[in-house]
Amino acid sequence: MGRVIQEVLLPRMNSMNKPAYAAICTHSPSKPVLIFVSSRVDPDKAYCTRSYTGLNDRDRSLVEELFANSKIQVVNPAYYGLEDAESNTLNSYLSRLVQTTFEDLEDSGCIKMNEDSVEPLMLGSIASQYYLSYMTVSMFGSNISLDTSLEVFLHILSGASEYDELPNAT
Repeated sequence: MGRVIQEVLLPRMNSMNKPAYAAICTHSPSKPVLIFVSSRVDPDKAYCTRSYTGLNDRDRSLVEELFANSKIQVVNPAYYGLEDAESNTLNSYLSRLVQTTFEDLEDSGCIKMNEDSVEPLMLGSIASQYYLSYMTVSMFGSNISLDTSLEVFLHILSGASEYDELPNAT
């Protein structure tokens, strides 16, 4: 597991530092911010994927305890354009969000929706496996075919928005 963390997880976590910092500067430049990172691993093993930069052990324990006891919340209604955090408001917002997300994923060729199920398609599986946005794999699916030349193929790949977050070597 140590090798996996060093070779796979840490680079992925580090790639999120710049966009997370930019989001904080944009949405909360003068207020304190807590960032909780979800993980695909067992919750008991997920500790290694959480970022507590700048917190000492006592502060980190306090934050975890406050969150676990529902003393602090993750939802900031103003950030999402909500007038309040009442359950009806949140349910309506989340229902619309889920519906539009499913529609976006279906339009991009990542999933197929049926009456009572959602099936992943090849592009959706690729996006999930390689942490690509649905817009990136949709662009790949629209522009890459069996007769695409190597030069054009590389040009299409270089258009992936995920490269925007990588540092440039100068």
